[in-house]
Amino acid sequence: MNTLTKMARGFLGQLKPRPAVGDLRTMLALPAAEQQGGMPLMEAFKARKSGREFSPEALPVQQLSNLLWAALGINRAESGGHTVPSAMFANEIDVYVALPEGLYYYVPESHELHLVVASDVRPVTGYQDFVDNAPL
Repeated sequence: MNTLTKMARGFLGQLKPRPAVGDLRTMLALPAAEQQGGMPLMEAFKARKSGREFSPEALPVQQLSNLLWAALGINRAESGGHTVPSAMFANEIDVYVALPEGLYYYVPESHELHLVVASDVRPVTGYQDFVDNAPL
């Protein structure tokens, strides 16, 4: 299905989640995020580019943990501060993870994923067809 067809079907309410596949768990505890090492920030910016091809392999749990911590993790335990800024500590950002086995909500305080929907919602997360089967 091309992007325009998918957009049209989405507008008409014809895009539907698929049945969940894989090991469905209501809660996924993540390993501690690796907070040391990696590429220097400016090198990461220089190397940044968009891609349209994805490996069919699931993301390693450690890499998922690192990404979620970078996106919204707690980096100041004493104050509950996050890795991303928030005006007046409103914490207006939520992070969800769409996996073949279900849609999960990231809980930064416990660094866990909690099941929200036991369906494969990846096909309804975007209009480009490559998102339908991306591992995450």
